[in-house]
Amino acid sequence: MARIAAPAFALPGLQQVAKRASSTGHSVHRERIVLLKPIAAEKCGHLAIEFVHKWCEKLYCHIETLSPMSLPHALLTALIERPCSGSELAERFDRSIGYFWQATHQQIYRELARLEAAGFVRGSLVDGARGGKKTYLVLPAGLKELRHWLAEAQAPSPVRDELMVRLRAEAIIGPTHLIAKLERLAGLHREKLKVYRQIEARDFSQKRMTRAEKLRLLVLEAGIDFETQRIALCERAISILKTS
Repeated sequence: MARIAAPAFALPGLQQVAKRASSTGHSVHRERIVLLKPIAAEKCGHLAIEFVHKWCEKLYCHIETLSPMSLPHALLTALIERPCSGSELAERFDRSIGYFWQATHQQIYRELARLEAAGFVRGSLVDGARGGKKTYLVLPAGLKELRHWLAEAQAPSPVRDELMVRLRAEAIIGPTHLIAKLERLAGLHREKLKVYRQIEARDFSQKRMTRAEKLRLLVLEAGIDFETQRIALCERAISILKTS
């Protein structure tokens, strides 16, 4: 991989990232570079902002192993679907993407600020609104970043399933009071499944759908399948525990 020369006025942090990406080819988390951009620009002066940003974009293109899905990509997706304020985005997130990529409202506001500082979104003050409310719009650089991420290779997501560990522990030290916890867990999955079914009936009952609607339905159906499978798993585990 060709060495990338950092600008003379760049921060040591930027130089270290460049050195690591250039000389080793190891994985570098892109968000770290995104966060360094506004800091470097501030330290280097107003006239250097565009140069630092372009240099960081050039560095992106030289990273061999790219970063996995992150909250910023989820927020960019939601804002491309519909520009809105931070509070509206947080509420929408809870009712859509938040079902499969969870984030607190505080995390969403923090990431919005970082996206704006990185030049991926622009926040415009809403006329007459209190508290400096902004409406956020995705800029061309943000769209480019999302397209870049979509083109990246994806590895299977790592599995961290607490229920599987509980069942293994029950097999070793049981019987315990796991049945009651499984019954409660199954009830929570039934509630989520009910919500998904309501969304399906409300938003996807039409016979003809666009490509975008079909893809959104596919995501919803994956959620329905997951909740259905978890309910069945809980019920089967309860049956085993009651008859053993």
